[in-house]
Amino acid sequence: MSFYESYFSNYIEGTEFEIDEAEQIIFAKQEISNRHEDSHDILSVYHVVHDYTEMVTVPESADDLMHLLSLRHELILHARPEKRPGKLKVKPNKAGDTLFVLPDHVEGTLAQAFTFYQQLDPGLARAIFIQFMITECHPFDDGNGRLARIMMNAELASHEQYKIIVPTVHRDSYLNGLRQASRSGRFRTICKVFADLQAYTSIIGWEDYGDARSTLETHYADKLPDDGVAVFNKQIAQFKIALPPA
Repeated sequence: MSFYESYFSNYIEGTEFEIDEAEQIIFAKQEISNRHEDSHDILSVYHVVHDYTEMVTVPESADDLMHLLSLRHELILHARPEKRPGKLKVKPNKAGDTLFVLPDHVEGTLAQAFTFYQQLDPGLARAIFIQFMITECHPFDDGNGRLARIMMNAELASHEQYKIIVPTVHRDSYLNGLRQASRSGRFRTICKVFADLQAYTSIIGWEDYGDARSTLETHYADKLPDDGVAVFNKQIAQFKIALPPA
């Protein structure tokens, strides 16, 4: 599970490898030629999500949240010093037309948001909230998406729930859900995406790596959305998860 958690999380952000190449990086500890930083991105995220102690650690205060964010950001981007690993952004950042929280407001926004986090039920509710909170603030120069998904899955692992893996084939649905939440305040899509993907993760036979890879490939989980969404959606259609209409 940790292999695919790292593989897909990096693929979403543009660090694209074939599965065989990622296996070489993670299992054989061999870099891909001429891709030193990309190879370390895959391996660094894997090391974090494969660490049980790390992944059952969740913030207990706003200060604790900032500490965890900085620590985990430094861990996953230590091979990219130009990205200032562990250091909050000093310049505004944006994605498309979305301008994220300004640098001077990041710590205050996260501190205020943490009070809402504490009011939510532990598990999936907190996991979805903290993921959105981090992506909406975008507190660092780079690596915010990967960090947000790590923080989300730590919430789930700490309460002995299945983690959420966002496969390449479902990338567009995931990003569309985030855009709707950010631009229109409509959270139903992103909540459905995460609930469906948690249910999907729960049916994969993670005990055997070969079986897990075979299942994911059969479901076209590793395909680009245009190539595999029809096949993959047949798998998640079996989950009848009721959500509020808003």
